[in-house]
Amino acid sequence: MAAGSNITLSSLDTRLFVENCTNLAATASVSLSLADAESIRKNLHNANGASYLLVESSCDETSAMKVELVSAPRECYEYSATLKSAPTTNGRFGTFIVYSVRSSRCHYWWITLICIVFITPAVLMFLLGAKLLCCKKSKTTRKSVSVSAN
Repeated sequence: MAAGSNITLSSLDTRLFVENCTNLAATASVSLSLADAESIRKNLHNANGASYLLVESSCDETSAMKVELVSAPRECYEYSATLKSAPTTNGRFGTFIVYSVRSSRCHYWWITLICIVFITPAVLMFLLGAKLLCCKKSKTTRKSVSVSAN
């Protein structure tokens, strides 16, 4: 492939098998579907990320490929992708896309809990107190007068 070429990946199962050696100077553009994203999260077995084979060839040449994550589902998860070269299980050499997932944005449930449990009752108590102070009814005092006949 010529330098600056683009490979569009339509699924996690997209692979290039090369009989001999290859040195691809291309960019792999990845668009993750909701099913792909779920599969990546399920395959995160360790801190190294989830690996998917992209190119398999006969020799260990460092590829000049790049990976670009074009789109991912709009979730609280943030996805990133990098490339890694390693031997495959059948004695050939592979370039793998390694996906990483950050879930820090998914942990905001406690903010909602604090708002519901603490802030809402505090606002209601403040409004009730303000109403009682501002709209106080004046009480008229009644005096009892007893009339005695002398």
